Amino acid sequence: MKLFRSIGAAFLAALFYTSAGFAAGDETHTGTVTLAKTSGGYTYLKVKEGGKEKWLAALPMSVAVGDKVEYAGGDTMKDFKSKAMDQTFDSIHFVSRIHVVNKDMPKDDLIPSTRCWRKWQRPTAARPFERG
Repeated sequence: MKLFRSIGAAFLAALFYTSAGFAAGDETHTGTVTLAKTSGGYTYLKVKEGGKEKWLAALPMSVAVGDKVEYAGGDTMKDFKSKAMDQTFDSIHFVSRIHVVNKDMPKDDLIPSTRCWRKWQRPTAARPFERG
């Protein structure tokens, strides 16, 4: 039991450490998708931002050419060879957070927001998984 507590504590410490790291130095970027393709476990996006085009890679997502995306975090790799895309990218940014603007924002009825959090905290005994 002590082993599980130690592992759990280490996991939580790592989670908070990385979350704080993301918040401290990451800027949010916005761009328009000019090319999108999902392949090999990633969605590859060519995004136009401030007159320049750059390549992004993210976990698989639903996105179309012309969509506006916001993204932050992650790492940039130089001379990255993608076997799935059969292409070498001079520079590609593997983003940690990305979403399509005004499209895939969480809905209040699916995920508790701060506005309705109290309702989620008080489930009834008869219906433990419904809002109170």
